[in-house]
Amino acid sequence: DKDVNVSFTKLLQPRNVVLNVLANHETVTDQVTVSWTDIDGKYLGQGNILSGILEGSKIVYQISLPQSLGSEYIVPTNTEYTVTNTTNNVICTLQPFDKVQATGCVKDLTTNSAIQNATITLSQRLNDKYSKSQTLKTDSEGKFVAAVFNAPLTATIAANNYISQTVEIEDISKLNELNEVLLKGITGAVITTNFTYQESVAEGVEPEVVEDYSD
Repeated sequence: DKDVNVSFTKLLQPRNVVLNVLANHETVTDQVTVSWTDIDGKYLGQGNILSGILEGSKIVYQISLPQSLGSEYIVPTNTEYTVTNTTNNVICTLQPFDKVQATGCVKDLTTNSAIQNATITLSQRLNDKYSKSQTLKTDSEGKFVAAVFNAPLTATIAANNYISQTVEIEDISKLNELNEVLLKGITGAVITTNFTYQESVAEGVEPEVVEDYSD
């Protein structure tokens, strides 16, 4: 037998990857769901800690938000990460939706006069998943002001004795569509009814006629 010397290059070490998610400078890691895959999409695990991954490996993490966060922050895109030979602490900071101011005025289509106390319902769908809405009233000048997210918006305008109107705004930069909303008044014949009641009586007896009925 002969002695054989074998030399190995440095072996790759398994590493742990830790992902922390922040929102408004506070950790929300325990509120989100984190999924991991390899670069080919093979599932590796779930949770903010992924263990035993060889350094140099390319992995992808996906973050899902609950409604409490998904209605305020943009869901991050799937992100690729290369495992290093040092500490693998990854930080993802959630970005809030931008807000803009929506203003408008509600008027009578015929008289062009302001409609006070009209109800404005503003609805938005965020991250293609979560709905958020707010309801407000117009002032004495028919005006309203609201802060809305930079996302598609549906505005429903309604008032007593008027036909309600819905405005769809896909591009939030076109909020000027709400600058002047004209509602058409409900018109038509007014029917007034007046009922009287009388008891059933024997033939020849004059029945008592009343204007209300009691059982």
